[in-house]
Amino acid sequence: MTNLRLDRKASKARAREQAHKLFHSIHALSKKGMKNAQVARELGIHRHTVEKYLAFKIPPQRRHFTKKVSTIAPYEDYILKRWKEGCHNARQIHREIAGQGYPGAYQNVVRITRYLKEQEVLGKPLPDTSPGISAAQAAGIPS
Repeated sequence: MTNLRLDRKASKARAREQAHKLFHSIHALSKKGMKNAQVARELGIHRHTVEKYLAFKIPPQRRHFTKKVSTIAPYEDYILKRWKEGCHNARQIHREIAGQGYPGAYQNVVRITRYLKEQEVLGKPLPDTSPGISAAQAAGIPS
């Protein structure tokens, strides 16, 4: 089974990058002698955010929790396989996995197929299927 929520990896990376940029911007403006309220206005953020980030020595690390396995997770490998076989129709894939017992919403299939299409358009490789989920993934512990 592939990583849970295929499309979320890139989103998490973007959020991490934005937090790092914000951290460095806040610290740079503060070192120039700007007051917290001025830094907040300059960056368009709340002054409490400035105070919080100034208290950190290094950029904050956001912790992502997955409390339960997504209902679509057991079907991600199948969706990826069908995509690689040339079936890019989310409705068709949804019908197929619903026939296999998938109880979730069609929109989850759309989200994954949209991600796969974006990867192809950007010329990025599609994720490979893996032999199974790790014990940590099964327990819902972020890896």
